[in-house]
Amino acid sequence: MKRLVILSYQTLPMDVVASYRTKAYCDHLATFGIYPIIITHRWEMDERGKWKYHDDDDVVVEETARYKIIRLPRKMPQTTFRWRAGTTMAAFLRGDLEPELKASCQTFRTFLLSYLEEEKVDALLAIFNPHFPMKIAEEIRRRFGIPYLADFRDLWDNQVVTKSYQPTNKKKLIDAIIRYWWKRWIGNAEFFTTTCNIWLQFLEQLSGKKGYVVRNGFEEEYSMESVPERTPEFVVTHFGSLYAVHNHTVFVEGYKKFLQIVGRGPVLEIIGNKGKYGVDPSRILADLPSYAWRSTPYMSKRELYEHCRSQTSVFWMPGFLEDNGQVPVKVYDYLLLKKNILLAPSCGSDLESIVTGTGAGVVCDTAEEVCRQLERWYLSYRSNGGIGYEGNSDAIQRYARRHQVRIMAEAIHTHFA
Repeated sequence: MKRLVILSYQTLPMDVVASYRTKAYCDHLATFGIYPIIITHRWEMDERGKWKYHDDDDVVVEETARYKIIRLPRKMPQTTFRWRAGTTMAAFLRGDLEPELKASCQTFRTFLLSYLEEEKVDALLAIFNPHFPMKIAEEIRRRFGIPYLADFRDLWDNQVVTKSYQPTNKKKLIDAIIRYWWKRWIGNAEFFTTTCNIWLQFLEQLSGKKGYVVRNGFEEEYSMESVPERTPEFVVTHFGSLYAVHNHTVFVEGYKKFLQIVGRGPVLEIIGNKGKYGVDPSRILADLPSYAWRSTPYMSKRELYEHCRSQTSVFWMPGFLEDNGQVPVKVYDYLLLKKNILLAPSCGSDLESIVTGTGAGVVCDTAEEVCRQLERWYLSYRSNGGIGYEGNSDAIQRYARRHQVRIMAEAIHTHFA
């Protein structure tokens, strides 16, 4: 069995989307002949609910027959990094693209240099973001001759692939420096992976390296054996944050027209929107009557799935103002939950092909189309007790985490024979 060291800054119990990609490697790589060794932080909460900094040097190891997780202390930075032109530029030119994470970078690097003196591994996997795992992986390659691959959940700025991207002169300079390092780090890797086709093409052109699409996907352990067709209300659900790069207008205007036709009854539910990063739903839904929508607090994944299983009739998936390649992880959650998806508007991307290619939903490009589709579903709900679902199980199964990890494993075996 091949031994693969994975450098992953975000890992459970840090409950963020990125952590579940690493979890998938732990859950499934061993099935395909690869033993993952995760290097990460301890991620422990303090009494205020903040992530701890550690005064000790204790390393916590979790080991099973399928994976090993090595958790390193998270050290308080010796000095607070200040974003000033001179110091920031000096850090960027050294490839320290998150200088505020210098302490983490040093902790990972010091541990790994010592660890590899004693342990034999076949390859490294550096997960972006942040950047420092790629910088460390390149150094390990030079020192030990251990090959690496780079795994990209995002670009450094997803808007760089859009036609309308117009950076300031300062941003142009930052982009140029980051492009230099990415070209170097990917160029010295055996191959790279990313989560959508637009980013694959962009990174292949940037680096000249072969890449593969390894999507995120859904966790099969949350699968529901049965999904009730009838729900207490006709509820259109969106969970997770709403962002400024989304086109909310097409759906909201269509939903408003729909309400004018059917009156009181349907409800739009926004679950777990994080105002710090996203758009406040009360701002984009200000013209809707108060009875027609509600905001529900964040829930754990299992609670969220159980809630949607019994309460949701339709999922709303906003399209993007401009196609930047993103495939929000929530689309895989929606597939898992076996409820119809309304994507509005079309954004011509992988997201659209996932929704339509699985038969799990429809795409509406105008407010009128949104209104008509919601009206059809609502009339079916009122007449028949449900709205029906035509998702193709085989097509949906391709987006399970296990299937996506298989793609990664096959690439590893091809390149690291």
